[in-house]
Amino acid sequence: MREELIAAQEQAKLEVMSRKQVAKAIKRLERLMFEHSKNLEFEKAAQVRNQLQLLKEQLFGAPGEDNVLSITGK
Repeated sequence: MREELIAAQEQAKLEVMSRKQVAKAIKRLERLMFEHSKNLEFEKAAQVRNQLQLLKEQLFGAPGEDNVLSITGK
């Protein structure tokens, strides 16, 4: 429920943001996610990661997953 509310708020913000503002928002969320990870706050980092994925899906119409292969190559 909370994630849906956050997603709706992000969508509303997107509708009035310029490309430059959206890029800044993505960078801000990425920095926040890495900061949480660095501080061993993995649940918070995962929440921010999920917000990033939703934002990228809304913007680009495709899953917001990174194109990084795992160590196992899967």
